[in-house]
Amino acid sequence: MNDYQEFVTRTVIDYVNLSNVIKKQECQLEIMKSKNKELQMLVSFLKDKIIEYDPSMKSQFDALQI
Repeated sequence: MNDYQEFVTRTVIDYVNLSNVIKKQECQLEIMKSKNKELQMLVSFLKDKIIEYDPSMKSQFDALQI
């Protein structure tokens, strides 16, 4: 009976630890999504500024699919 209680206790602890890891990973994914959106906005802004200064760059960006 003691082995059974120990097994149940370890299982619950493992479940809690796994749950905590999953929550941390979920938060990290949200941060990565946010940073990705910021990066996309920055790239778009810089692309527009480059084209503003040198309109011939538009064709190069289009060729690179940026």
